[in-house]
Amino acid sequence: MSDLLRDRRCRLLVGSRVYESAGGPGGDGLRVTFTVERSTQRQPNTAQIDVYNLGRDAGETLVRGAAVQLVAGYAATAEVVFAGEIIRTVVDRSSPPDSVHSIVCADGLTAWRRSISTSLRGARPLRDVVREIASSMGLTVRPETLAAISGTSRRGVVLRGQASEALETVLRSAGYEWSMQDGALQVVRTGAATAEVASVLSPDSGLVGSPERLYRSVGTREIADGWRVVSLMQPRIRPGRRVRVESRDVTGTFRARRVVHEGDSHEASPWTTTVELSG
Repeated sequence: MSDLLRDRRCRLLVGSRVYESAGGPGGDGLRVTFTVERSTQRQPNTAQIDVYNLGRDAGETLVRGAAVQLVAGYAATAEVVFAGEIIRTVVDRSSPPDSVHSIVCADGLTAWRRSISTSLRGARPLRDVVREIASSMGLTVRPETLAAISGTSRRGVVLRGQASEALETVLRSAGYEWSMQDGALQVVRTGAATAEVASVLSPDSGLVGSPERLYRSVGTREIADGWRVVSLMQPRIRPGRRVRVESRDVTGTFRARRVVHEGDSHEASPWTTTVELSG
């Protein structure tokens, strides 16, 4: 684990500005802490990113609506763990000489709030209707997303009001669920996983401790409702992806429904990914 602690990477991009936690060309060698929360729910994913001891001109960059991308992980696995926009920035200078810029971000918030007003005549392939709504929201629609959608819409579709609600109505009635992941639309059959290859979590690949059983209340009963697992940071585990767990207590393949990435560039503790799994 000591090698992994020395081999971490963290890069924050805000607009055209780059903040590098480990220094390097164009980097600032700053302390960055982060908590990224992602799920298969349609509401925007969120992140809180704290950056220490920025220059006084940082306020010109860390403004509401600015594009944010956070790349984190270990040298061989660092990837984008969050992409979105700034909701607000709070500056704490109560402990000089240190200062902290706390950046609260959301993925797809602007898209979530957009409206649509159009009518589609005749029966259309469902993927075309979804593409029309996603375009009005400003969301990227990847080829694999369109390939996952089949069927035909009913004749004479009227799309009016909040675009995210229109998307929910169209997809839910056809047996699909959707979410926004790094500014892109993700669509799968309700309760199904994406077509990506399953990520494997085992003691050899970073699994920490034992899986924890999750429960939900149904009346007066507690029903088993999946597992919670913790591992050293796994940027490739995203909501909707299949995860293969191989531990002494649990072996099986599940679907990730909630993923939390946490890290601190200047603390001698591991960066972690906590995953809630369905099944």
